[in-house]
Amino acid sequence: MGKKISVDLDEQQTLYLTAMEISGYAQEIVTLMNQISDNLSTLSSKGYFHDRMSPESDEGDGMARYILKAQEFETLCEVTAQHIQNTYQSMTDTDKALAVYVLNLMLQDSSTDAAKKEEILNNQEAYVSLVEEQLKSSK
Repeated sequence: MGKKISVDLDEQQTLYLTAMEISGYAQEIVTLMNQISDNLSTLSSKGYFHDRMSPESDEGDGMARYILKAQEFETLCEVTAQHIQNTYQSMTDTDKALAVYVLNLMLQDSSTDAAKKEEILNNQEAYVSLVEEQLKSSK
């Protein structure tokens, strides 16, 4: 997983952050399953595996059924995260949770250089506040 931002969040902010993270993981699962499905035909051209799992198969529907279920789960996660945000935005500062989520994405992104990651980790509160202010000003 790697390093993550660890700042104090209230229960509602933590719930919202967790829902956004789950939504992101669900999106990754769908992407990976699509990549697997696209590459299945190169793994096997004959046999039971090919007959059941290959997208070109006449007997099975390949991984399409599993991908559809993963997409449904992804949608459910996104709707849940949006519902949590809509419910709690008047009670708590959801922008702080969103700022933590954005910074965690930056820490996980391979295109973010190591020095910037270290700076973010060493000044977590300042960066959370900076991103939070930018989110508020963009509304």
